[in-house]
Amino acid sequence: YNLGMSGGSPVTYLDTLQKFGVGLKPKVALYMLYEGNDFRDSNFRAAKLQDPRGASLSERIFKASPLRRLIKESVLRTFQPIGRDRFCDDPRINDPSHRMYPVAWLPIEIPAGGGYGYAFDVKRLEQHYITEDQFRCSTACKESLRLMQEAKAVCDANGIRMIVVYAPDTPHVLFDDIAARVPAAQLHAFSATRMDDLPEPETVVAELKEGLAVRQRVMEAFCAAQNIPFIPLTDILRQKTQEGVKTYYSYDQHWSPEGHQVVADYLAERIKP
Repeated sequence: YNLGMSGGSPVTYLDTLQKFGVGLKPKVALYMLYEGNDFRDSNFRAAKLQDPRGASLSERIFKASPLRRLIKESVLRTFQPIGRDRFCDDPRINDPSHRMYPVAWLPIEIPAGGGYGYAFDVKRLEQHYITEDQFRCSTACKESLRLMQEAKAVCDANGIRMIVVYAPDTPHVLFDDIAARVPAAQLHAFSATRMDDLPEPETVVAELKEGLAVRQRVMEAFCAAQNIPFIPLTDILRQKTQEGVKTYYSYDQHWSPEGHQVVADYLAERIKP
């Protein structure tokens, strides 16, 4: 059974396990952490922790409304085509003085010359600009670990084997290729469109490389200490992406159908009785 839902987080994972998962009497529960959204501090506001179904008036009426999606799609259809080809043939686009220089490398094709193009918002990269100490001190980390421990207790009490599956976001999978092909100065300019007081370009790239491993490393260490099997998907998704499989949508943070198949095949092989 797939009990995942759009907008879920560790708060709803535990609630769903207790209310629906246990009654199904499974042998195994796959607890999938997605680093793209699951480690947002906003997931763990007091109201949501007290009642996972609780939401503010704006969340209930606007953020979760089909009307919001309709308005967004209408705006994109109307305004997105305007000027979209304006800089396509501009030879100066990769010059630091050009206004499009920070994003001129997007979408990036992997593998180069015969792959698919991928792009992501700078905020996706920004969340990886973090040290392990900063992440461990965050509400998101503390609450994620606490809720995982509670989920493990529920599984143990009901004879269920809990396995944590770690799903990386797009920048985590792509960054090795990006850093090898995009100048550090251009990555610095991209980051600076949202992040302030950055150090020198080479330092930013090095700190991003280190930060990209932080969340996965912390979760893996926790699972080892709790005797929870831990299956990271980073390496297999990176490998298949470099082989030319379109693992993620080009302009969306979610897996493509091909990406889902990669994960399904990998988990089927790893989780044999």
